[in-house]
Amino acid sequence: MNKPQTPRRILTPDEKDDFFDRHLPHRLTLLRAFPYRESLSSDWQGKGDIFRCLEESALMSIRLFIEALGIQGDKSLGGYTVVLRKSWQKDDVWISDLGGKLVSANDINKMPGKDREVLGRLWFLANKELAHLTSEFATLPHDKHETIRSGIEIIEALLTTKLYAEVGKPVPPITIG
Repeated sequence: MNKPQTPRRILTPDEKDDFFDRHLPHRLTLLRAFPYRESLSSDWQGKGDIFRCLEESALMSIRLFIEALGIQGDKSLGGYTVVLRKSWQKDDVWISDLGGKLVSANDINKMPGKDREVLGRLWFLANKELAHLTSEFATLPHDKHETIRSGIEIIEALLTTKLYAEVGKPVPPITIG
């Protein structure tokens, strides 16, 4: 089980409600906007800046949710995978702080290898290339966009079972107007 090495502040019931009412729906929209907008139109001519913003928004949201689920990317054995998260800040909010259950080592072992690879690869991509100026880059398979879409589906499935089902709340819809 992932145990924080630094004590974290306990959220009040009002703060938890605020996460479910405002923060999580917003973050889920950032996660989902890329495939949603892509499904509306495959013609991105002249809209490359919007496309890149949506793509990178999805990647950063994938990283955010991977870490909130209590896992992180790892490539110490030569390939991409996920492992239990090793570090955190005292103000980090994990899904367990909201009443959910963190991803366990057993959950990781039960995940299909392809899912572990997708999440690990996307975590490294977002962690290195989007969160920092870096000279090392994560390698992506041939179809980067399909990998991102797969990562979004995996994250949504984990959030559904590990958070929303645990607290008895519906997963909020995408809020694009």
